[in-house]
Amino acid sequence: MGGSFAKVFCGLYPADVSGLVLLDPCPEDFYARMLEEHPELMKEDSIYMQEILTSTDRPGETEEMISFDTSMQQAKLSDTAHAIPTTLLIAAYGKIPGDGEKDPTNPMNSIWVDELKKWAASRPNLQYTVLENSGHHISKEHPDVVIKAITDMIVRIK
Repeated sequence: MGGSFAKVFCGLYPADVSGLVLLDPCPEDFYARMLEEHPELMKEDSIYMQEILTSTDRPGETEEMISFDTSMQQAKLSDTAHAIPTTLLIAAYGKIPGDGEKDPTNPMNSIWVDELKKWAASRPNLQYTVLENSGHHISKEHPDVVIKAITDMIVRIK
């Protein structure tokens, strides 16, 4: 949810933010689309979320799950409040563990990428790159790409 929080911050304080670099943020419409198109793939996710919501020993995670939909909606609404230069790095795979992790045609991976591309197309001043050889943790797998994106943003906004 870090990308959503960063987007909300930009929407609240557009005069204080010069540029934004996002690393494979959660697309706001990903889970709704997955539930609609592939409900069978969301069963495990639903079990996990129910465990968190009924847990008494994980209050932070419980609150995060309770506020997830609201946070995603707030991030979506914040887009109208700013048009700062943005760089988006999208991982082609890595959303799910196991056999499907490295498969860009897996619906969980392909819908994630598709939703981020749709969001990118709707944003002014946004440049994106799909990293074909990366999982979700881009900064761990490709720190050089992240450093370049940040330094390029600094040059871009000067």
